[in-house]
Amino acid sequence: MLIHCDYCGSAFDPEKNATCPSCGAAWAGDQEAARVKAQEEQKAKMEQEAAEAEKFAIAADAVRRTFDSANRAAGGWIRLFHVVFWLIFGAGIFFFFFILARMFFRF
Repeated sequence: MLIHCDYCGSAFDPEKNATCPSCGAAWAGDQEAARVKAQEEQKAKMEQEAAEAEKFAIAADAVRRTFDSANRAAGGWIRLFHVVFWLIFGAGIFFFFFILARMFFRF
């Protein structure tokens, strides 16, 4: 199969010569094949990254659902613990300042 060089116009067989024998220019078909190969590699890489991102999203969603269900199951106890904790903590702070005030101000 003979093709014509894009630069000088001379005919040559690209299967025998990768470059034009007259001017030494690279065959545009080789450049096109390299460009297509690079695009295919980039597309494959993007598909792989998308698949990994989807796997991560699925795992993150599973973790979120697990914590949500555990929080709903133990939610009553957690809320009760927080209420009791803050009541005791608040009472402790109140008595601390009350005793501190009694030490400095005799009333």
